[in-house]
Amino acid sequence: MKILLATMMLLICTFAAAAETQDRDVLAAFDGAKGKFYAAYGRALRENPKLAGKVVFDLDIARSGDVTACRVQSSTMRAPDFERQLCDRITQLKLPPRGAPSTETKTLEFFSTL
Repeated sequence: MKILLATMMLLICTFAAAAETQDRDVLAAFDGAKGKFYAAYGRALRENPKLAGKVVFDLDIARSGDVTACRVQSSTMRAPDFERQLCDRITQLKLPPRGAPSTETKTLEFFSTL
């Protein structure tokens, strides 16, 4: 039950970072991927029930809408394996084609109830 509660406290739309993306397509893609992020966090909580923190990602997005690269800009999680899993899921996102390649910043924040 504690894992479920902690998972439910995942905040996807955090706008704390000054350079946080306002790109509607990116925000919609992250919103649509919440289930994948919830699942990854739930698995990570089994190994470390107190896992919590904020991860800021830089995403390179091609003109085709493919996320071609994901980098952790900063993190308070101290969980590199979990951060890599999140990047893997982020690079699977498919966005609508765009006029030019871009780099966007997105923050995910995770709260444990322990």
